[in-house]
Amino acid sequence: MKTLYSAIIFSLILISISCNEKTSDFENVVEITPSDAQSYNLPDIHFMFSYPTSDNIKIRLANPDLMNLSYAYVDFMVGDYTNEEISIGHCKNCNNYDFDYIEGLLEDLSTDFEYQLPDFNVVFNGVEKFDGENRNVLKFTFNAIDSSMGFVPGKYIGIFVVYLPKSSSNGILFILLANTNETEIKNFDDFSTKGNLAEVFNTFKFVE
Repeated sequence: MKTLYSAIIFSLILISISCNEKTSDFENVVEITPSDAQSYNLPDIHFMFSYPTSDNIKIRLANPDLMNLSYAYVDFMVGDYTNEEISIGHCKNCNNYDFDYIEGLLEDLSTDFEYQLPDFNVVFNGVEKFDGENRNVLKFTFNAIDSSMGFVPGKYIGIFVVYLPKSSSNGILFILLANTNETEIKNFDDFSTKGNLAEVFNTFKFVE
């Protein structure tokens, strides 16, 4: 009986561990090491994520021969056009700054987007809970009137969100975009919980 009881408790522990995991990893793994980051002329960082094999998912890594803003992009495609996107960019020394300072950085970044995206509008810039933790977040909307910018036409929502590792001064600036007319993502809370984008986004982890 004691052996049976111990086995039941051990099984419950395993179930609990499994439930605390965001998602299972997929078969394709991307790992960016500090040496990779240096080759891209980007701040040192070490992270990884995974994604399923699909003709509709396009991975773009930074090019060592070009000036890069992001380590990697994950595009979820409809034909030749993007319907959802994850941009994994840098936030240099962001672990040394407070929330207010990073809020200013995101505001400056959003001004660049105003000139690039039609009807760009900032909905919120500040600190709020995202993916279970308080983080710097900037939320915005824009319209893709046609496919000339590489997006499937529709009304888009987007979010800048900063993730900070424990063992590095540098962080990650995610830019998440989704077409609310054509995807499961209808509001900002859906980014970490719904659709193909969330499945891949939730595999992201710092290597520390």
